[in-house]
Amino acid sequence: PSSGPVLPGSRHVTLLPPPDVELPHKAALVGTLKLSDFKQTLAAAGVPAEFAGGVLLCGGMVTVRKDTGTQQLVLEGALSEDYYKIRQILYSQYHIL
Repeated sequence: PSSGPVLPGSRHVTLLPPPDVELPHKAALVGTLKLSDFKQTLAAAGVPAEFAGGVLLCGGMVTVRKDTGTQQLVLEGALSEDYYKIRQILYSQYHIL
């Protein structure tokens, strides 16, 4: 049984904000990043990563991919120490406004 919405084609539950809460502005990430460059950055930080079908599999439980429509990077995986470490490394590659 799932406790939240599941994205089509995914087995992962997605956490969404409550519909009645007004969120502050969305963060804007300034810069560009190639997944191949990010793979090298992860390797330098000691995080194993490999490509599988155009998706970067990081540490076994976290994936990073580019959305084909928006060209935005999408980070997916179980909320874990690895997830937050990879997210922090990803954010460090951009200027956040």
